[in-house]
Amino acid sequence: MENYGYVSAMRKYFQFSGRASRKEFWMFTLIFMIGSILLSIVDAMVLGAADGNGILSGLWSLAHFIPSISVAVRRLHDINRTGWWILSILVPALAVGAASGLMAAGLLPGSVVIIGIASVALIAVVILMLYFYCKRGDQGPNTYGADPYGMTNNAEAVFQ
Repeated sequence: MENYGYVSAMRKYFQFSGRASRKEFWMFTLIFMIGSILLSIVDAMVLGAADGNGILSGLWSLAHFIPSISVAVRRLHDINRTGWWILSILVPALAVGAASGLMAAGLLPGSVVIIGIASVALIAVVILMLYFYCKRGDQGPNTYGADPYGMTNNAEAVFQ
């Protein structure tokens, strides 16, 4: 059983099948965030990138882009959900962006209402995804593979 969190997620760089435990997902997320903060500080202090767009933090984010998607997809698989759920955040985010751009250009009067509705939808989707990521995975195998903790629903196998 290979369940090391960050290391496991990085080893499965392009693996979108299978399941990821909560530990793997959240350890990956924690280390990614700590690395991003530290590299942003280094970028600002050493390289003078005060706007937060430094080369080190940019390379760090680029190196973690695909693994972050793959670990999120595998985390959704652990609760027996399709990985396509991660795209659900795009619809309200694009609506907010498009309405904001049209409002700034003066092309869409009343777009404040659209931005408000899309923002509420975006918050709802973020809360739903956080719930999915925090939810305990299915015990035993499911549609997407074996339990990352090696557990089984079969009582006979447990007592043998």
